[in-house]
Formats: sequence, structure tokens, C-alpha cells
Amino acid sequence: MDEITRELFYHEFIAIIEEMAETLRRASFSQRIKEGGTFSCGIFTYEEDMITYLSPTPLYLNVGTFTLRAIKHNIPEMNRGDVYIINDPFKGGTDLSNITLISPVFTSVGAKKPSFFIVTSASHSEMGTGNLGGVLLAKSIVEEGIFIEPIKLIDQGKMNESFLQAFFYKVSYPKARKGDLNAQILSNFLGVKKIEALVRQHGLKKVNKAADALIDYSEYLMKKTILDIPDGEYKYVDYLDSDGLNNIKIKIKVAIEIEGEKATVNFSRSHEVVRGPLNAVLSITTAAVFYVFRTLAPSYTPLNSGCLKPIDIICKKHTILNASYPSAVNGGATETAQRVVDVLLGALSLALPNKIPSASQGTMNGITITGFDKENDKRFTFYETIPGGVGAANNYDAPDALQTHMMNTLGESIEAIEYKYPIKIKKYAVRNNSGGLGVFKGGNGVIKEYEILSNAKVTIMSERRLKAPYGLKGGKSGKKGNNYHFIKETGETITLSEKAIIEVKKGDRIIIETPGGGGWGKWYD
Repeated sequence: MDEITRELFYHEFIAIIEEMAETLRRASFSQRIKEGGTFSCGIFTYEEDMITYLSPTPLYLNVGTFTLRAIKHNIPEMNRGDVYIINDPFKGGTDLSNITLISPVFTSVGAKKPSFFIVTSASHSEMGTGNLGGVLLAKSIVEEGIFIEPIKLIDQGKMNESFLQAFFYKVSYPKARKGDLNAQILSNFLGVKKIEALVRQHGLKKVNKAADALIDYSEYLMKKTILDIPDGEYKYVDYLDSDGLNNIKIKIKVAIEIEGEKATVNFSRSHEVVRGPLNAVLSITTAAVFYVFRTLAPSYTPLNSGCLKPIDIICKKHTILNASYPSAVNGGATETAQRVVDVLLGALSLALPNKIPSASQGTMNGITITGFDKENDKRFTFYETIPGGVGAANNYDAPDALQTHMMNTLGESIEAIEYKYPIKIKKYAVRNNSGGLGVFKGGNGVIKEYEILSNAKVTIMSERRLKAPYGLKGGKSGKKGNNYHFIKETGETITLSEKAIIEVKKGDRIIIETPGGGGWGKWYD
């Protein structure tokens, strides 16, 4: 296929998933999806190759490929009008909050198998635990919420009412879950109709040829990118502060071997599975590798399965980066994913010292506040992640106060938080001088202070409280983060651990200081 035709089809595919994404965002119920952007949309071939993908959050990269394999294995009989549902992290998801819906696309009457698949994933804010905080110190995924094995949510246009009735009974906020699921279903239906229309216009053979051409083009660009990395083996190791249950350093180690246009990324020397919920499933580890290598490629590289074809990933089963049932995983999708990016960039900095940035904050600083709002006579669950400092690089001082790498989400406005929840934001400011010094300075973290206006439970899931984000080429590390609890009754301020569950009283405050990014280039005092 010639380059111009390939590019025209690329924009056809992009237009479809952009419309799907906007539909999902607008129709969703939860702030986490509508404003936070914790969702993804993709178009896949029958062979499970990603043709194109849109996700504000890199965490969901390649989830569709893994979940498609599980769906095809568990549901051999597929029909027009079907929608399949799954959230099993060990079969391609990220954690139990991430629900994936998959729709087959049949492009001819009487076809025995689909030509394409439409995939949407979205992060649902509560999955039968009563509150997000209650799962923080889980020792098993069984404690983390509702487990959905691959099943038909819609069978030839007919809704699986028995599943929905059982599902909505188990969750604490059925109205929200129903709204978010309906938004995903609507987005899937839109994607199916758009692909059907594309095939009617151009013919199945030409659309398939365009999909293959796009995947081949991405593979070609990634091979060229890898060729620009000097041959050799590059190793890096970093640590997680703890698993929330044991005060142990958790090793994340990578060895990247570059040989011509091929890269092998080996995580075999990383820590075994841990008791707490910091375990990551293979789809998370793969997404981090995908993300890092895609950032090295030209900006015009199409985001599809071709990007991963020149890269082999080695990751032992039953380790922290390839966890298996029944490991707890809710922190692996947030905190461990960030550390995987840190070690990948650290290793690549040995090969490309003037191209790789220093470590960013390396955590998502998750905070959950749950309780009963007496004024409005209802339970509430508030959850958000907090931005921090960005790592500096060879040609720029890094920006302050951004979500980085795997969690590229937007926060809810202060006005909306204070309107919807018994919470007052007393302070939200840049944490000055928290970025690492260097020829180029790391970005500053933030300080966010919450006053809780009712008795509540507060959960914090954070990292980089014990080990700071690294600088490169002699740049200084960014400052570590801090978590504090101000007790109104006594006037005391208590330092909290990086992972904590505490009960607070009306008027108490929680203060989060997020880490700064590392500096780049030797700094002379």
C-alpha cells in the first residue's frame, strides 16, 4: 500500500477512536472517567493485533491484546451484537477496578468469525469493597473486589440481566456503575458501526491491508529507533518503599539487551511476589515497556502492536512484575508501574546519556477518603491521585506539578470536590525547592491539604517517601514525599507512612507533599 493511502486510513481509524473516546467520556457517570481520563479505546484485528489505540493513561496500553486472548479462549462462539466483559487482572486487565468491554465486528452476512474487535477499558471507582481504602492492605485479590471472568454481557443484542442484577447488588454505588458501563457499551456500539461503515466504503480486503500496513510501519519505525541505541546490555535497579504490610525494600531490576534492531527487556532478577498489594500483572509491565520505547520513537509513529514486535519481554511468573492468582494487585497498577518506568529509563540512560530524562516523582500519590456525609444523609467515597515533579533532561528545566508517565490523569476541580464531598481544600500549592538541582532543574512537587468535615477513613497509597527520585549525569535527586495527619483535638501533626489507613475525626487534616523530579547535569554548590 502506498504511503498516502496508508496515512488516509490511519486518520480514518484515529477519527473512529476519538469519537468513541469522546462518547465514553461525555456519557460516563464517574469523575474518574469523565474528568480524570482513566479509560481507553482501541480497534484490533481478529489476530489480536492493535490497529490503533487512544488512552489518556498509558497504564492501559496493550490491555486489549491480553484480554482478547482470554475472551477468544473462553467464548469460542461469537455473534453479531455481542459484548463481552472482563476485569480479571491475570487474564489481561490491570486491577479489579479496570473493566474491559469487547465487541466483535462482523463485516459480512453469515461470517463465522469477526473481522475486527472494538475494545474499551475504564476504571470504575468502586468494585464491591464498600470503599477503595478498605482494599489497601489486601493480602489477596479476593479482598479487592468483584472478580469478573470472561462472559457475555450482551448476547446477540440481549442484555445479561442476571449478571447485572448480581453485579449491581454487590457494589455500593450501583447508579454510578450502571452509568459507566452504559457509557462503555455506547462507545463500543459506535465503534462497531463506524468500522462496518468503513468496510462498506472500502471493502474488507483494503481495510485489512491498511491495518497491516500501519502495523508494519510502526514496526519499521521502532526497529529504526532501536538501531540508534548502541549494542550492549544495560542494567538498572531501583526499589519500592514497601508493600504496605512489610517494611521491606522491593527490588525492581531490568537488563536491556540491544542487538541491532532487536531489544530484549529482562526483568527476571526482580523481587518475587509480595504479600501486600504492590504486585503487578504482566499487562502492566508490558504497558510500561511499550510506553518507554514509544517515547523514544518519532512522534508520528502510529500507536499499535507494531511498536512491540521488535521487543522481547522476559518476566518470570510469580514475581512482582508477573503476578498470578491470588496475589493482591491494586497497588501494582499505580505504584509498581511507575517504578518499572524508572528502571527502564535508568537503564536506557546508560546507552543514551544525553537523551533520557531523570526520574519523575515515581508515584501516583493516591488518596481515598470514605465516610458518611450527615449533611446530605449519604455515604461518600472520594478518590484522587496527586501530581508531582517531572524529571529534568538535557535540554530543559522540568515543569512542576504534573502527573507523569503511567498515570497521565486530570484532577477534579477544587470547587467540584468541595461541592460534592464533606472536604475542604485548605491548600494546594507548588512545593518550592523540591525539584532536584542540576544544570537543568527537576520539577517541583505539590502540597495539598485536606480538611475533613466529617468522621472518615483515609487511605494513602504512595511511594518515594523513603528513596528519592534519581537525578542523572550528576544532577541531584528530587525531594522525597511526605504524608501528615493533623489532629484537631490535640493540635499534633503525625507523620504517616507511605501506605496508611487511618480513622480521622471532623476537623482533622491530611497534608500530602509530593516528590520533586530529579535534576540533570552536575550541579556545583
